[in-house]
Amino acid sequence: MNISADFEKLLEDSIKHQIEWYVDEFNELYGTNGRDYSRLDKSIANHILSTLTGDIDFKNNDTMLIYLAEAIETIRMTYPDFF
Repeated sequence: MNISADFEKLLEDSIKHQIEWYVDEFNELYGTNGRDYSRLDKSIANHILSTLTGDIDFKNNDTMLIYLAEAIETIRMTYPDFF
């Protein structure tokens, strides 16, 4: 049982790291300064968000779903033009 708990913790840490990576990449691509975004910028941003929500298997883990929702909300607040 101890091994199982460690596996769950490792999986959770891995998912958090993956979500943080997506948010960092988003910030790297678009910076934090407001500007006019092209159609291509918006298309790429939407693709990143779709990939973020589709690539991660949450296995009914509510904690990770909340973490994902918070990350997306952070992106939405920083880049409202993409929503």
